[in-house]
Amino acid sequence: MCSLRVKTDYLRCFLSEVGTLNESGQVVLDSTMTNTRVMKLLYCLCLESCEYSKYYGGSNLFKFFTAFKAYPKGPLEVELYNNIGALAGVSYKDGRIESCEQYVIDETNLIALMIREICRSTRFGILLNKSVDELVELTHKLFIWREAMVCSNDKVMRTDRDDYLDLELTKYIRLLS
Repeated sequence: MCSLRVKTDYLRCFLSEVGTLNESGQVVLDSTMTNTRVMKLLYCLCLESCEYSKYYGGSNLFKFFTAFKAYPKGPLEVELYNNIGALAGVSYKDGRIESCEQYVIDETNLIALMIREICRSTRFGILLNKSVDELVELTHKLFIWREAMVCSNDKVMRTDRDDYLDLELTKYIRLLS
């Protein structure tokens, strides 16, 4: 199990890539970065990391973000969500993350480098241009969310199974093509 501190660091790494750095060194996020949007993008980032880790080796992000559950608006990393107002270095107000401390990537941190690479990819750029409703619709079409929503009493998404992740990644890529 990954600590909340490590999850927060990688969340900040992700937010640092999709936000705008201001003159005081804070990463400012636009008003569309609601909790729902951040959670859907985080889930898609984790899916993208499965493909990345196949080509380059190493761990996918589901090894760190281990607490995804199926909620009516799609996947939600429960530990982050339940603590969102108290995450170190993250400013949360009015139902959204407004800003965060910049995450400076150590060039030896392969996970952070992977996050940066994925966030700068063309395919992830397509996701960043989707509305929250489009992201919810996309995640509702994915296998692991549907299975957890319909078949699981506790709504835990089985992101620990490579066979499930292979199916999920294939469907995800097809939906974005």
